[in-house]
Amino acid sequence: MRTSTYALLLLATLAACSSPPTNESDWTAVQRDRLLRLYQVRDPAAALAELRQKEPGGANAPVPGTVLAAAQEPGQAGQNRGQPQPATVRKHLDQILPEVAGPRDILPHRPTMAVSLDAGLGRQQVTIHGSRLDDRADAVSTRLLLDGAVANAHGPALQLRALSSDDTLFDGQRISDGFAPADADARVRGLEAFPHVRFLATEPGDLAVMMRAGLFVDWLELDHRAADVQRSWLTIGPRLLVEPRLLLLGEDDHRFEGFLRLGADLGLARFEEDFRGNSSSDFVLRGAGAAGVGVRYQFGRLGAELGYELEHAWYGGVTSDLLGEDRRTETGHQRVFLGFTTRF
Repeated sequence: MRTSTYALLLLATLAACSSPPTNESDWTAVQRDRLLRLYQVRDPAAALAELRQKEPGGANAPVPGTVLAAAQEPGQAGQNRGQPQPATVRKHLDQILPEVAGPRDILPHRPTMAVSLDAGLGRQQVTIHGSRLDDRADAVSTRLLLDGAVANAHGPALQLRALSSDDTLFDGQRISDGFAPADADARVRGLEAFPHVRFLATEPGDLAVMMRAGLFVDWLELDHRAADVQRSWLTIGPRLLVEPRLLLLGEDDHRFEGFLRLGADLGLARFEEDFRGNSSSDFVLRGAGAAGVGVRYQFGRLGAELGYELEHAWYGGVTSDLLGEDRRTETGHQRVFLGFTTRF
């Protein structure tokens, strides 16, 4: 009876050992181990060296040259179908870094506008033919230039200018105020607007010619304060400016260049004369010319220029109650100026 009991226990033990694991976690571990051994990267050279070491006297046994060469060449390993190669993961296009990694602009920033501001000191001249009024006085002036689409060879632009002289013009002279003689001391004030189109008349290079064409509006006033007499000219007409420039040193955004400025305009002016108790007006033609020379240094988006300019204007003869008939007027302005430019 005892013998049959022991036999049954022995058979149960053997059956438990030979059956697969019933625990689900154990079976998962077995599958993981098999997969790891199946896809692990094999090193033929290391496996051959380990096999040689297990043989008698194999610790120092040399590895055959042909087998070692095959193990050292990655291309040969892929020819052995018994040794699966690891899968190669292809990168997406947006995962491939450029040769120069790091943040960068999609397109380089190109300036779209330039602002130039200059100020000058000089002398203002006024001559009224047929009278004793002919004199010069110190004057200051300022000019603002806005250029659009500066990255292109052409684009819109706007120039604004203002000038003012001191009140010593015609000092010591006498004029009629409409009732009696009075001191002729006067001051000159002027404002100007010049909307225009800018275009490059030549190919870009060391020598380039920039041209500006448009309509101008100019207002000039001669104010005799002591006599309470004001004379003014309001002019509108076409204007053309030509600016040749020559590169002296540097290139691209670091340039030192010389330039000339030549201009001419022709317009119709309305003359007005206001005095005590009365006024008069007339229409005349006005012609003007300008010339200038200077140097400019551009460094990056900033620039500076220094130059000299001379302007002269001729007004046709007017007929007024105080001046008389056919009184022509000439004005001139010369100055030394310093200006700065920025692009953005």
